[in-house]
Amino acid sequence: MAKRKIRNLFRNAQGKWCIDITVKKRRVIRVIGDDRREAEDALTLIRGDLLRGKLGLGTSSKNVLFKDFAEKFLDTYASKKRSFARDLTSYRCHLKRYFGDLLLSDIKIERIEKYQTARKATTTSRKTKDGKPRETSGATINRELALLRTMLNKAVEWEYLEESSVNWKRVKKLNENSRERYLTPDEQGRLFEVLDEAGPALRSFVILAVNTGMRKGEILGLRWSNVNLEDGFICLERSQRKNNKVLRIPLNQPAREALAGLPRVSEYVLCDPKTGARFGTLRRSFMTACRKAGIKDLRIHDLRHTFGTMLNARGVDLPTICSLLGHSSVIMTTKYITPITEDQRRAVDSLVDASRPERKKNESPALESLDEGHKPVYIQ
Repeated sequence: MAKRKIRNLFRNAQGKWCIDITVKKRRVIRVIGDDRREAEDALTLIRGDLLRGKLGLGTSSKNVLFKDFAEKFLDTYASKKRSFARDLTSYRCHLKRYFGDLLLSDIKIERIEKYQTARKATTTSRKTKDGKPRETSGATINRELALLRTMLNKAVEWEYLEESSVNWKRVKKLNENSRERYLTPDEQGRLFEVLDEAGPALRSFVILAVNTGMRKGEILGLRWSNVNLEDGFICLERSQRKNNKVLRIPLNQPAREALAGLPRVSEYVLCDPKTGARFGTLRRSFMTACRKAGIKDLRIHDLRHTFGTMLNARGVDLPTICSLLGHSSVIMTTKYITPITEDQRRAVDSLVDASRPERKKNESPALESLDEGHKPVYIQ
């Protein structure tokens, strides 16, 4: 007979019994161990301590090392997040080396700024166009510090730390170079010529990415239960989304035809037709297709940028594009658009006559010849 489920008691990804309880606005999360009975007894004691106003953890920020708290944080809280793999790498490869032996109370702004400087001087495994190691980007360092901030906030919430000594408003984020790369109409034509020979999976993947704006993970994890070809839309569930919000995406004709042409041999839309297993990634096939099409410096995520840019070029307003991309704010949407619209072209053209004042009689004929036939140049 299966044991009854007890509220506030659960198992983490490693199979350890954990406690997660909130009483009188005080929350306690602890990893107990392999024994369920021991976890039940600990839950009873902690609930009683919280009701009496005692500290449920029995710890003090004066003797808690960052690395000790971080392991508990990763076991109980971060293991539930979609970004767990990235958080684990950020902590073990970078944050642990720099902050691991510090007490929670010793992590201050000065130390964080030194971390920014030290990380900025490091390089990644990726190479630049010249074959040199690529510098660690500001965006990567900002994500690592966002994880550190969450850890310290949780340390206060779980009463491992009385209060954080870091005023995060005073910690300046590093500049993040926004990427303005999307498929031009000419590149799209060349790419799809190659995709005709690349197989239905990659072709359908690119068609869905360009015509729906879905992320790579959302497309690869797409199930037939998410697809409604009759009414023409895809419904992504909370567990499939980055922000845990349901998203309904309308399907245009190319997207419908791509989905209708795929065999249903598995619950997943894109899968190996022989085994039915979903694809983990199509990056190598995509890069090969780009190389054959003569397209340089294009990433899979740039297809999402292409979707937003094409909608904007056709006069679709930002709130609509924001809802289609599933963003929580229009500010984020603007990062996915490289706007060069006809209105902008006409606006720049209107300056041509205004910048040609009537010439004086003694004006240099060299300037006259230089100005003749002058036309504005547009960035494509």
